[in-house]
Amino acid sequence: MKVIFLIDTLFSQRDYNRFGIDRMLARNTQIEFWDFLKCRRQKVNQENLAPNSSRINRIEFNSYSDLNSKSKDLINSFVIDLRVEGDSVFDKSWLQHKGALIIQVDQGLLPASVNSIKIIDYISYYARNMTHNIFYRLMKQVIKKILLNFRQIFQINPNFKYDVKISGGAASECGNVNLCIKTHSLDYNIFLDIGGESSSRGPIVFLDSGAPDHPDYELLSIQPYCSSELYYSSMNALFDRIEKDTGLRVIISAHPRFMDLEKISRSYNGREVVINKSAEMIRDAAIVLAHDTTSISFAILWSKPLLLVTTNQLSKNCFFSMKSFSSLLGVDFVNSDNIPANFDWFIEAKKPLKNYSYYKKMLIKNPKTPDKNSWDIFLDKASLLMTK
Repeated sequence: MKVIFLIDTLFSQRDYNRFGIDRMLARNTQIEFWDFLKCRRQKVNQENLAPNSSRINRIEFNSYSDLNSKSKDLINSFVIDLRVEGDSVFDKSWLQHKGALIIQVDQGLLPASVNSIKIIDYISYYARNMTHNIFYRLMKQVIKKILLNFRQIFQINPNFKYDVKISGGAASECGNVNLCIKTHSLDYNIFLDIGGESSSRGPIVFLDSGAPDHPDYELLSIQPYCSSELYYSSMNALFDRIEKDTGLRVIISAHPRFMDLEKISRSYNGREVVINKSAEMIRDAAIVLAHDTTSISFAILWSKPLLLVTTNQLSKNCFFSMKSFSSLLGVDFVNSDNIPANFDWFIEAKKPLKNYSYYKKMLIKNPKTPDKNSWDIFLDKASLLMTK
């Protein structure tokens, strides 16, 4: 059995792990990366690419038309198309016509897929924040959405349907596919692999999402959601306050795309910074602090007290994403620029616990799936498809 990944942007070690590459190789699956980085119109940061494995065939394409010479290799191959830009001719329909089995991976669901933002929320938000900057952001989002819809219309045949859908969470519906494989979120795989009993004796863990200086801002020409000066000043004030009130220290779980840990530590006033250990840190944390990251899944899986935190700038510029998390967990965000005088951190952090089972069911683990790695579930089902 062969699985081909089509990529035209960063495929990091984190992606390598999340897509179960080692697990597939262990089961003698032939893995190929078809690399279209050179076809991208925009600059792509190629740092921190996952190391090449001697068992992975990586093929670089100078143009999309080079696919013609590889079309025979697509026959009966499973294809996961991760291209950001793609091509109007050599699209999923073309790949399928050449004999490929196209996989739709739907395992990273966000709360917005369960809790849609209400019209009254839109009206209220824009009534409060209709400045020139907010209007400019809104227009960019609208234009981007329109362009995305047009690209989807022209790049995917109206009659196209995926051969296989890997579904995670009850909110992921099968739809019109030939084979729907019910699994769970990719984070659940990590939860299973790490295991271990949860402890509440650890520190407070903050899940840094790179709000003011994420590397994708420059890569995708996106204006940062907040300024570094205001963000770090506000967050450090929150950390100082919670450390004083609870007697616990705050440790930073760095975003996996950040490599300069010393710089991050300086930004957070010398606090300890750890990278690529989010799940383990959350498992042993006393309280978890986060904005709107999907890593919140680990707090839910280990039933950890959780506080959703924000700043004045983030509340304006990330309102809709944060609103979906807030609604699904049934709690308000703690604004680090306006912390109440008498705030019981432990009591507030336990409030989301009552909604964890619903969050888990809808977004993390379908109740009917076995406790095994989702890529093993996929390989088991896919092998049956190949024998038919």
